[in-house]
Amino acid sequence: SSTSSTSKNEPFTLSSITSQAKQKGFSIDGDMAASTAYWGDAKRGFTMKNLPRSKSKGTHNPGDLSLTYSDLLKSGVTFLSAGEDESMSEELLGFFDSQNRLDTTAKVATSYVPKPFIVRKDRTTELNPRAKKAGILSMLQLRFGSGSVLNALQKSCDRLGVGYVDLYQADFSGGSKSKPFYVGGKSAVVEGLKLCKQRGLCNNVGVKGVKGKAAEKAIKLFEKKGIKMDALEVDFSLVDRTALTDGTLDACKRNGVVCIATQPLGLDEIGSGKFTAMNPTGGMMGKPRFAFKELDELLEIHNALKFVSQKVRQRLKNDWDADREAQKKKGKKIDINDVFPMEITTSQVALNYVIAKGAVPLFNAVSAQDAQEFAKAKEWKLKGDELELLEEAAAKCEKR
Repeated sequence: SSTSSTSKNEPFTLSSITSQAKQKGFSIDGDMAASTAYWGDAKRGFTMKNLPRSKSKGTHNPGDLSLTYSDLLKSGVTFLSAGEDESMSEELLGFFDSQNRLDTTAKVATSYVPKPFIVRKDRTTELNPRAKKAGILSMLQLRFGSGSVLNALQKSCDRLGVGYVDLYQADFSGGSKSKPFYVGGKSAVVEGLKLCKQRGLCNNVGVKGVKGKAAEKAIKLFEKKGIKMDALEVDFSLVDRTALTDGTLDACKRNGVVCIATQPLGLDEIGSGKFTAMNPTGGMMGKPRFAFKELDELLEIHNALKFVSQKVRQRLKNDWDADREAQKKKGKKIDINDVFPMEITTSQVALNYVIAKGAVPLFNAVSAQDAQEFAKAKEWKLKGDELELLEEAAAKCEKR
Protein backbone atom coordinates (compact mmCIF):
# COMPACT_ATOMS: atom_id res chain seq x y z
CA SER A 1 0.00 0.00 0.00
CA SER A 2 1.11 3.55 -0.61
CA THR A 3 1.31 6.55 1.68
CA SER A 4 -1.62 8.23 -0.04
CA SER A 5 -3.95 5.35 0.84
CA THR A 6 -2.97 5.45 4.51
CA SER A 7 -5.04 7.49 6.92
CA LYS A 8 -3.03 10.11 8.76
CA ASN A 9 -4.79 9.02 11.94
CA GLU A 10 -3.62 5.43 11.69
CA PRO A 11 -0.12 3.94 12.09
CA PHE A 12 1.64 3.70 8.74
CA THR A 13 1.68 0.16 7.37
CA LEU A 14 3.40 -1.18 4.31
CA SER A 15 3.56 -4.67 2.83
CA SER A 16 7.13 -5.08 3.92
CA ILE A 17 9.66 -7.25 2.18
CA THR A 18 10.22 -9.18 5.39
CA SER A 19 6.55 -10.05 5.93
CA GLN A 20 6.29 -11.29 2.34
CA ALA A 21 9.42 -13.38 2.69
CA LYS A 22 8.17 -14.95 5.92
CA GLN A 23 5.70 -16.93 3.85
CA LYS A 24 8.59 -18.30 1.80
CA GLY A 25 11.07 -19.01 4.56
CA PHE A 26 13.57 -16.30 5.38
CA SER A 27 12.76 -13.50 7.82
CA ILE A 28 14.52 -11.30 10.35
CA ASP A 29 12.89 -11.11 13.77
CA GLY A 30 11.67 -7.64 14.66
CA ASP A 31 12.64 -6.25 11.23
CA MET A 32 15.95 -5.06 12.69
CA ALA A 33 19.52 -6.35 12.50
CA ALA A 34 22.92 -5.33 13.87
CA SER A 35 26.24 -5.25 12.06
CA THR A 36 29.46 -6.30 13.78
CA ALA A 37 31.60 -4.88 10.95
CA TYR A 38 33.28 -2.41 13.31
CA TRP A 39 34.06 -5.07 15.92
CA GLY A 40 37.81 -5.58 16.02
CA ASP A 41 38.54 -2.67 13.67
CA ALA A 42 41.24 -0.43 15.14
CA LYS A 43 40.33 2.31 12.65
CA ARG A 44 36.89 2.40 14.26
CA GLY A 45 38.24 2.71 17.79
CA PHE A 46 38.69 -0.93 18.80
CA THR A 47 41.45 -1.91 21.20
CA MET A 48 42.26 -5.27 22.80
CA LYS A 49 43.52 -3.57 25.96
CA ASN A 50 41.18 -3.10 28.90
CA LEU A 51 42.66 0.25 29.91
CA PRO A 52 40.91 3.26 31.49
CA ARG A 53 39.45 5.54 28.81
CA SER A 54 41.93 8.28 29.75
CA LYS A 55 44.86 6.00 28.94
CA SER A 56 43.46 4.20 25.91
CA LYS A 57 43.54 5.38 22.29
CA GLY A 58 40.50 3.24 21.56
CA THR A 59 36.85 3.88 22.27
CA HIS A 60 35.78 0.28 22.90
CA ASN A 61 37.33 -3.08 23.82
CA PRO A 62 36.14 -6.72 23.99
CA GLY A 63 34.47 -6.05 27.35
CA ASP A 64 32.39 -3.24 25.84
CA LEU A 65 31.44 -5.37 22.85
CA SER A 66 30.44 -8.27 25.13
CA LEU A 67 27.91 -5.96 26.81
CA THR A 68 26.78 -4.75 23.38
CA TYR A 69 26.22 -8.36 22.29
CA SER A 70 24.19 -9.16 25.43
CA ASP A 71 22.08 -6.00 25.21
CA LEU A 72 21.28 -6.64 21.55
CA LEU A 73 19.93 -10.09 22.36
CA LYS A 74 18.05 -8.84 25.44
CA SER A 75 16.48 -6.10 23.31
CA GLY A 76 15.24 -8.59 20.72
CA VAL A 77 17.82 -7.80 18.02
CA THR A 78 18.99 -11.35 17.39
CA PHE A 79 20.15 -11.16 13.77
CA LEU A 80 23.86 -10.25 13.79
CA SER A 81 25.94 -9.82 10.65
CA ALA A 82 29.70 -10.40 10.42
CA GLY A 83 32.10 -10.79 7.50
CA GLU A 84 35.26 -12.69 6.69
CA ASP A 85 37.12 -9.53 5.66
CA GLU A 86 36.04 -7.39 8.60
CA SER A 87 38.85 -7.53 11.16
CA MET A 88 37.83 -9.70 14.12
CA SER A 89 34.06 -9.60 13.68
CA GLU A 90 33.71 -13.37 13.20
CA GLU A 91 36.11 -14.25 16.02
CA LEU A 92 34.52 -11.82 18.47
CA LEU A 93 30.98 -12.86 17.59
CA GLY A 94 31.94 -16.51 17.98
CA PHE A 95 33.63 -15.86 21.33
CA PHE A 96 30.64 -13.95 22.75
CA ASP A 97 28.29 -16.65 21.51
CA SER A 98 30.33 -19.31 23.32
CA GLN A 99 30.04 -17.27 26.53
CA ASN A 100 26.32 -16.57 26.11
CA ARG A 101 24.21 -17.63 29.10
CA LEU A 102 21.00 -15.99 27.95
CA ASP A 103 17.93 -17.92 26.84
CA THR A 104 18.10 -16.07 23.51
CA THR A 105 20.67 -17.02 20.87
CA ALA A 106 21.90 -15.05 17.89
CA LYS A 107 21.18 -15.79 14.24
CA VAL A 108 24.42 -15.15 12.39
CA ALA A 109 25.13 -13.94 8.87
CA THR A 110 28.49 -13.64 7.16
CA SER A 111 29.75 -13.07 3.64
CA TYR A 112 32.16 -14.15 0.91
CA VAL A 113 34.39 -11.74 -1.02
CA PRO A 114 35.07 -13.05 -4.57
CA LYS A 115 38.73 -12.12 -4.92
CA PRO A 116 41.47 -14.27 -6.52
CA PHE A 117 43.15 -14.51 -3.13
CA ILE A 118 42.95 -13.06 0.37
CA VAL A 119 45.31 -13.01 3.32
CA ARG A 120 43.17 -13.70 6.39
CA LYS A 121 44.85 -13.94 9.78
CA ASP A 122 42.90 -16.05 12.26
CA ARG A 123 42.88 -13.99 15.45
CA THR A 124 41.03 -16.50 17.65
CA THR A 125 44.10 -16.94 19.87
CA GLU A 126 43.93 -13.26 20.85
CA LEU A 127 40.63 -14.04 22.58
CA ASN A 128 41.36 -17.59 23.65
CA PRO A 129 45.08 -18.39 24.27
CA ARG A 130 44.24 -22.11 24.32
CA ALA A 131 42.98 -22.06 20.76
CA LYS A 132 45.14 -23.70 18.12
CA LYS A 133 47.24 -21.15 16.27
CA ALA A 134 46.82 -21.17 12.51
CA GLY A 135 49.88 -21.64 10.32
CA ILE A 136 51.22 -18.97 8.01
CA LEU A 137 50.23 -20.89 4.88
CA SER A 138 46.61 -21.09 6.02
CA MET A 139 46.42 -17.28 6.03
CA LEU A 140 46.84 -17.16 2.25
CA GLN A 141 43.72 -18.40 0.51
CA LEU A 142 43.68 -18.78 -3.28
CA ARG A 143 40.18 -18.52 -4.69
CA PHE A 144 38.47 -19.61 -7.87
CA GLY A 145 35.27 -21.31 -8.93
CA SER A 146 32.45 -22.55 -6.70
CA GLY A 147 34.54 -24.75 -4.42
CA SER A 148 36.30 -21.78 -2.84
CA VAL A 149 32.95 -20.40 -1.71
CA LEU A 150 32.27 -23.60 0.22
CA ASN A 151 35.78 -23.68 1.71
CA ALA A 152 35.51 -20.06 2.81
CA LEU A 153 32.22 -20.66 4.62
CA GLN A 154 33.70 -23.66 6.42
CA LYS A 155 36.52 -21.43 7.67
CA SER A 156 34.03 -18.72 8.69
CA CYS A 157 31.98 -21.28 10.63
CA ASP A 158 35.15 -22.39 12.43
CA ARG A 159 35.91 -18.79 13.45
CA LEU A 160 32.30 -18.27 14.50
CA GLY A 161 32.26 -21.56 16.38
CA VAL A 162 29.06 -22.74 14.66
CA GLY A 163 28.03 -25.58 12.39
CA TYR A 164 26.12 -23.33 10.02
CA VAL A 165 25.03 -19.70 9.55
CA ASP A 166 21.54 -18.38 8.99
CA LEU A 167 22.53 -16.28 5.98
CA TYR A 168 25.54 -16.42 3.66
CA GLN A 169 26.02 -13.63 1.13
CA ALA A 170 28.38 -12.98 -1.73
CA ASP A 171 29.80 -9.46 -1.73
CA PHE A 172 29.33 -8.14 -5.29
CA SER A 173 29.93 -4.52 -4.32
CA GLY A 174 33.01 -4.42 -6.56
CA GLY A 175 30.67 -4.58 -9.56
CA SER A 176 31.66 -5.81 -13.00
CA LYS A 177 35.17 -4.42 -12.57
CA SER A 178 36.04 -7.28 -10.22
CA LYS A 179 34.51 -10.01 -12.43
CA PRO A 180 37.55 -10.68 -14.70
CA PHE A 181 39.75 -11.31 -11.66
CA TYR A 182 37.64 -14.16 -10.27
CA VAL A 183 37.77 -17.41 -12.21
CA GLY A 184 34.20 -18.40 -13.02
CA GLY A 185 32.76 -14.96 -12.30
CA LYS A 186 29.47 -14.38 -10.51
CA SER A 187 28.01 -17.55 -12.00
CA ALA A 188 30.55 -19.70 -10.15
CA VAL A 189 30.01 -17.75 -6.93
CA VAL A 190 26.25 -18.36 -7.03
CA GLU A 191 26.95 -22.05 -7.74
CA GLY A 192 29.10 -21.99 -4.62
CA LEU A 193 26.30 -20.45 -2.55
CA LYS A 194 23.97 -23.17 -3.81
CA LEU A 195 26.54 -25.79 -2.79
CA CYS A 196 26.79 -24.27 0.70
CA LYS A 197 23.04 -24.48 1.14
CA GLN A 198 22.92 -28.06 -0.13
CA ARG A 199 25.67 -29.08 2.31
CA GLY A 200 23.77 -27.53 5.23
CA LEU A 201 26.35 -24.83 5.98
CA CYS A 202 23.76 -22.07 5.61
CA ASN A 203 19.99 -21.75 5.72
CA ASN A 204 19.68 -18.82 3.32
CA VAL A 205 21.75 -17.11 0.64
CA GLY A 206 21.99 -13.67 -0.89
CA VAL A 207 24.25 -10.92 -2.21
CA LYS A 208 25.60 -7.58 -1.06
CA GLY A 209 26.21 -4.34 -2.90
CA VAL A 210 24.11 -4.62 -6.08
CA LYS A 211 21.23 -2.30 -6.94
CA GLY A 212 18.93 -1.24 -9.74
CA LYS A 213 19.29 -3.32 -12.89
CA ALA A 214 22.21 -5.21 -11.33
CA ALA A 215 19.87 -6.37 -8.55
CA GLU A 216 17.38 -7.66 -11.13
CA LYS A 217 20.18 -9.52 -12.94
CA ALA A 218 21.38 -11.07 -9.69
CA ILE A 219 17.89 -12.33 -8.84
CA LYS A 220 17.58 -13.87 -12.32
CA LEU A 221 21.04 -15.46 -12.04
CA PHE A 222 19.96 -17.23 -8.85
CA GLU A 223 16.78 -18.41 -10.59
CA LYS A 224 18.84 -19.72 -13.51
CA LYS A 225 20.96 -21.72 -11.06
CA GLY A 226 17.83 -23.21 -9.49
CA ILE A 227 18.10 -21.41 -6.18
CA LYS A 228 16.18 -18.52 -4.64
CA MET A 229 17.90 -15.34 -3.54
CA ASP A 230 16.73 -14.84 0.03
CA ALA A 231 18.36 -11.49 0.84
CA LEU A 232 19.87 -8.44 -0.79
CA GLU A 233 22.05 -6.05 1.21
CA VAL A 234 22.33 -2.49 -0.09
CA ASP A 235 22.83 1.04 1.26
CA PHE A 236 19.53 2.77 2.02
CA SER A 237 18.60 5.60 4.37
CA LEU A 238 16.69 8.86 4.56
CA VAL A 239 19.80 10.64 3.19
CA ASP A 240 20.45 8.05 0.46
CA ARG A 241 17.21 6.89 -1.15
CA THR A 242 18.80 5.54 -4.32
CA ALA A 243 17.54 2.01 -3.64
CA LEU A 244 14.00 3.42 -3.56
CA THR A 245 14.27 5.42 -6.78
CA ASP A 246 16.27 2.96 -8.92
CA GLY A 247 13.87 0.05 -8.43
CA THR A 248 15.94 -2.02 -6.01
CA LEU A 249 13.34 -2.09 -3.24
CA ASP A 250 10.59 -2.78 -5.75
CA ALA A 251 12.55 -5.68 -7.25
CA CYS A 252 13.00 -7.19 -3.78
CA LYS A 253 9.32 -6.79 -2.99
CA ARG A 254 8.19 -8.43 -6.25
CA ASN A 255 10.55 -11.38 -5.81
CA GLY A 256 10.07 -12.00 -2.08
CA VAL A 257 13.65 -10.99 -1.25
CA VAL A 258 14.43 -9.48 2.15
CA CYS A 259 16.15 -6.13 1.58
CA ILE A 260 18.71 -5.44 4.30
CA ALA A 261 19.59 -1.75 4.49
CA THR A 262 23.22 -1.00 5.28
CA GLN A 263 24.13 2.49 6.52
CA PRO A 264 20.49 3.09 7.63
CA LEU A 265 21.63 6.23 9.48
CA GLY A 266 23.70 7.43 6.53
CA LEU A 267 27.46 7.12 6.09
CA ASP A 268 29.13 7.59 9.49
CA GLU A 269 25.63 8.40 10.86
CA ILE A 270 25.34 11.72 9.01
CA GLY A 271 21.62 11.05 8.66
CA SER A 272 20.99 10.18 12.30
CA GLY A 273 20.11 13.74 13.31
CA LYS A 274 22.75 13.55 16.03
CA PHE A 275 25.22 15.61 14.00
CA THR A 276 23.79 18.88 12.65
CA ALA A 277 25.06 22.20 11.33
CA MET A 278 24.32 23.68 14.75
CA ASN A 279 25.88 20.72 16.59
CA PRO A 280 28.62 19.26 14.32
CA THR A 281 30.27 17.20 17.08
CA GLY A 282 27.05 15.57 18.22
CA GLY A 283 27.76 16.78 21.74
CA MET A 284 31.03 14.91 21.92
CA MET A 285 34.50 16.25 22.58
CA GLY A 286 36.99 16.45 19.72
CA LYS A 287 37.09 17.33 16.07
CA PRO A 288 33.75 17.47 14.19
CA ARG A 289 33.04 14.33 12.19
CA PHE A 290 31.62 16.26 9.25
CA ALA A 291 32.29 19.55 7.47
CA PHE A 292 29.74 22.31 8.02
CA LYS A 293 28.76 22.24 4.33
CA GLU A 294 27.91 18.52 4.47
CA LEU A 295 25.62 19.07 7.44
CA ASP A 296 24.08 22.27 6.12
CA GLU A 297 23.01 20.47 2.94
CA LEU A 298 20.91 18.13 5.11
CA LEU A 299 19.35 20.88 7.22
CA GLU A 300 15.75 20.05 6.22
CA ILE A 301 16.22 16.35 7.02
CA HIS A 302 17.81 17.03 10.40
CA ASN A 303 15.04 19.47 11.31
CA ALA A 304 12.38 17.00 10.21
CA LEU A 305 13.95 14.20 12.27
CA LYS A 306 13.88 16.37 15.37
CA PHE A 307 10.32 17.54 14.78
CA VAL A 308 9.04 14.01 14.12
CA SER A 309 10.83 12.61 17.18
CA GLN A 310 9.01 15.18 19.34
CA LYS A 311 5.73 14.49 17.55
CA VAL A 312 6.04 10.73 18.06
CA ARG A 313 6.91 11.13 21.73
CA GLN A 314 3.86 13.33 22.33
CA ARG A 315 1.65 10.86 20.48
CA LEU A 316 2.90 7.94 22.54
CA LYS A 317 2.62 9.95 25.75
CA ASN A 318 -1.00 10.78 24.93
CA ASP A 319 -1.68 7.06 24.47
CA TRP A 320 0.12 6.34 27.76
CA ASP A 321 -1.93 8.99 29.60
CA ALA A 322 -5.16 7.66 28.12
CA ASP A 323 -4.30 4.12 29.17
CA ARG A 324 -3.54 5.26 32.72
CA GLU A 325 -6.84 7.13 32.86
CA ALA A 326 -8.71 4.04 31.68
CA GLN A 327 -7.02 1.93 34.35
CA LYS A 328 -7.91 4.55 36.98
CA LYS A 329 -11.60 4.40 36.00
CA LYS A 330 -11.49 0.63 36.44
CA GLY A 331 -10.37 1.16 40.00
CA LYS A 332 -6.72 0.27 39.53
CA LYS A 333 -4.21 2.14 41.65
CA ILE A 334 -2.09 4.59 39.64
CA ASP A 335 1.12 6.18 40.93
CA ILE A 336 0.75 9.90 40.22
CA ASN A 337 4.52 10.28 40.38
CA ASP A 338 5.10 7.99 37.40
CA VAL A 339 6.77 9.70 34.44
CA PHE A 340 6.34 8.71 30.80
CA PRO A 341 9.35 6.38 30.32
CA MET A 342 10.14 6.70 26.61
CA GLU A 343 12.59 9.05 24.93
CA ILE A 344 12.30 9.08 21.15
CA THR A 345 15.61 9.89 19.46
CA THR A 346 16.21 11.13 15.94
CA SER A 347 18.19 7.96 15.22
CA GLN A 348 15.15 5.85 16.08
CA VAL A 349 13.05 7.94 13.70
CA ALA A 350 15.62 7.43 10.92
CA LEU A 351 15.60 3.67 11.49
CA ASN A 352 11.81 3.57 11.47
CA TYR A 353 11.81 5.39 8.14
CA VAL A 354 13.81 2.51 6.63
CA ILE A 355 11.40 -0.04 8.12
CA ALA A 356 8.39 1.90 6.82
CA LYS A 357 9.81 1.74 3.29
CA GLY A 358 10.03 -2.05 3.47
CA ALA A 359 13.68 -2.69 4.34
CA VAL A 360 15.41 -4.11 7.41
CA PRO A 361 17.89 -1.62 8.92
CA LEU A 362 21.32 -3.10 9.64
CA PHE A 363 22.79 -0.67 12.15
CA ASN A 364 26.30 -0.57 13.58
CA ALA A 365 26.56 -0.94 17.35
CA VAL A 366 29.80 -0.78 19.35
CA SER A 367 28.38 0.02 22.78
CA ALA A 368 25.56 -1.07 25.07
CA GLN A 369 24.15 2.44 24.69
CA ASP A 370 23.96 1.99 20.89
CA ALA A 371 22.26 -1.37 21.30
CA GLN A 372 19.65 -0.08 23.73
CA GLU A 373 18.87 3.12 21.83
CA PHE A 374 18.59 1.61 18.36
CA ALA A 375 16.66 -1.48 19.48
CA LYS A 376 13.94 0.70 21.04
CA ALA A 377 12.97 1.79 17.54
CA LYS A 378 11.14 -1.57 17.35
CA GLU A 379 8.67 -0.46 20.00
CA TRP A 380 6.71 1.92 17.78
CA LYS A 381 5.99 2.72 14.13
CA LEU A 382 5.65 5.91 12.11
CA LYS A 383 2.21 7.18 11.12
CA GLY A 384 1.46 8.30 7.61
CA ASP A 385 1.72 12.02 8.28
CA GLU A 386 5.01 11.58 10.12
CA LEU A 387 6.42 9.62 7.20
CA GLU A 388 5.30 12.33 4.77
CA LEU A 389 7.19 14.99 6.72
CA LEU A 390 10.38 12.97 6.36
CA GLU A 391 9.75 12.30 2.66
CA GLU A 392 9.20 15.99 1.96
CA ALA A 393 12.40 16.95 3.76
CA ALA A 394 14.41 14.33 1.86
CA ALA A 395 12.97 15.52 -1.47
CA LYS A 396 14.02 19.11 -0.71
CA CYS A 397 17.58 18.04 0.10
CA GLU A 398 17.79 15.95 -3.09
CA LYS A 399 16.84 18.98 -5.21
CA ARG A 400 19.78 21.00 -3.92
